[in-house]
Amino acid sequence: MNSKFDFIDIAFDSLNKYQEELCGDHVEITQNEYSKIIVLSDGLGSGVKANILSTLTSNIASTMLRLGSDIFEVLETLEKTLPTCKVRGLAYSTFTIIQIFNDGNLYIVEFDNPRVVYIRNGEVYKLEENEIKFKDKTIIESRTTYQKGDVITGFSDGVVHTGIGKYIDLGWQRDEITKVLLNLAGKEKNAKSISKEIIEICNIFSDYEPGDDTTCLVVKIRDIEKVTIFSGPPKDKVKDHQIINDLKNVYGKKVICGGTAANIYAREANEEIITDITKLDPGIPPYAKIKGIDLVTEGVLTLNKTVNIIEQYLSKEFDSTILLKDNGASKLANMLINECTHLDIFIGNAINPAHQNPYFPDDLSIKWKSTHSLAKAVEKLGKEVSFIKY
Repeated sequence: MNSKFDFIDIAFDSLNKYQEELCGDHVEITQNEYSKIIVLSDGLGSGVKANILSTLTSNIASTMLRLGSDIFEVLETLEKTLPTCKVRGLAYSTFTIIQIFNDGNLYIVEFDNPRVVYIRNGEVYKLEENEIKFKDKTIIESRTTYQKGDVITGFSDGVVHTGIGKYIDLGWQRDEITKVLLNLAGKEKNAKSISKEIIEICNIFSDYEPGDDTTCLVVKIRDIEKVTIFSGPPKDKVKDHQIINDLKNVYGKKVICGGTAANIYAREANEEIITDITKLDPGIPPYAKIKGIDLVTEGVLTLNKTVNIIEQYLSKEFDSTILLKDNGASKLANMLINECTHLDIFIGNAINPAHQNPYFPDDLSIKWKSTHSLAKAVEKLGKEVSFIKY
């Protein structure tokens, strides 16, 4: 059952058909006050036409469901709206709809995409299905209640057709995909790592020349994991005590980025800063320890390197060993990728003279820019980010 202690972790990754600039698959994510709605659509063919069909389908379906329409109204609108292909004489786009309600209910609608794989407690969970007939189409509808730890994976047919004519004669069979998903669901904490791994396998099977647009969508129900970063001292020193008191009382992991911020915490909390200079990484200043804080790093250089690592993680090619390195940026990136669903950033408006021309406005300071770049990168990971200004 959903509660304020659950987080809906949503991620997807795609490959374009070889030599196509546009992907014929499209994922749309939206929400209203009582649910989150995800639509994965696969347009007929590939390239521009497929992209238009899938984008229209996912946008129409997600918008109508957000506004309270039922699936029949969605199907009727799609039937009337989608442009007909002059060559094939069809207006066709497959779709998978996953609607996750705040009250713990879950609604899945599938049309001609490979069926979703639903994993619960380390096993495949069989959904109760209901067939809907709409003109000449058969739609599969499923309803259930979700639980913490559930992993729901949807994909376009590019996943099951991957490798045909290359490494796998008959494509990647559903049973084999399921085995991989069962393994990934057990070891990976976040949805993004699962979708990335599935797409990377598809890329390898297709010898990096995908024969079709290929998309993997993953939804994981997980615990809320909060990380709070204190970056930048308040302009008014009177607020030093307030920001430190607030940081002490937050739930979850606590990080301090910047020497001035660390000194304020050490002074106000009467704790010692311990820096281990034996663990040096070229280009990244050493991190430190303060009792009660999970990670203490330098400011701008470490923040920028952390953003760089997260951007690499979001790209198609990523060396995961980077997250295991013993430096402040790798530790912070790993925390934000694997141990965070919500990031709160405590930020003051004081300017560090070492970073900024004092005649520039506060919002142009280098620390401000670095912190906001980090926030944008974390949002790309599907996390929720909030700023608390002092």
